[in-house]
Amino acid sequence: MWVFVNALIENPTFDSQTKETMTLQAKSFGSKCEPSEKFFTSVLKTGITDAVASWVKFKELEAADKKCSSKKNAKIKVH
Repeated sequence: MWVFVNALIENPTFDSQTKETMTLQAKSFGSKCEPSEKFFTSVLKTGITDAVASWVKFKELEAADKKCSSKKNAKIKVH
């Protein structure tokens, strides 16, 4: 899930002329992004939390299978 915030930051300061990293602290932005309760309830209704939880369970099971694998890694050489 991606959330984009269109914001205008007043008098931004950067670490170099290439403007790669902004050094202005968040308290000096001049405004705040405060999502409403309606936004959070609509996000919960999308089912994304269930999808993320099932993905995490899948990754945990996958990691457990790798730890408990009885696959033999060494080859036996017969002369």
